Amino acid sequence: MNAAPVCLLFTGDPELHRRLAGYLHGLATVRPAGARAELELLLRQHRDPLLFVDLRAPDCREVLAEAAREFPDALVIALGGARSDPGLHAAAAGVYAVEPGDVDRLRLQTLFGQAQAHLQLRRENRLLRDNLQRPAPPAPAPRGTIAPSLYDF
Repeated sequence: MNAAPVCLLFTGDPELHRRLAGYLHGLATVRPAGARAELELLLRQHRDPLLFVDLRAPDCREVLAEAAREFPDALVIALGGARSDPGLHAAAAGVYAVEPGDVDRLRLQTLFGQAQAHLQLRRENRLLRDNLQRPAPPAPAPRGTIAPSLYDF
């Protein structure tokens, strides 16, 4: 049995955490972080995480820049106004999606499913690249005739 994936949430808003955890209940575990140091620790603990960033959080720009620089395998979804200054900054930073902070349940669950599929494709591509970069095993030496065939008797 596979454990539910872990999503990280950078926010200072407990209501947003409660709502996201409720929307993704049964699909994922949502782990909140209110400070950059706490988020960095969580990002180091989880490989290929899905990270939600609240664009209303005071350090959201720094978090987006740090995630892009130090955790390029993290898939980031920004929550806030897409046309706001932080939303435009997030879009320019190359996040996976920018969604309104009051995103509805169906949209969030659909986006979560698409993000998980995207992360799975990234993992598979990484494995394929690693396999292609490994040297091929040496070819077995040609076998000579060890014993005559039974048909020769």
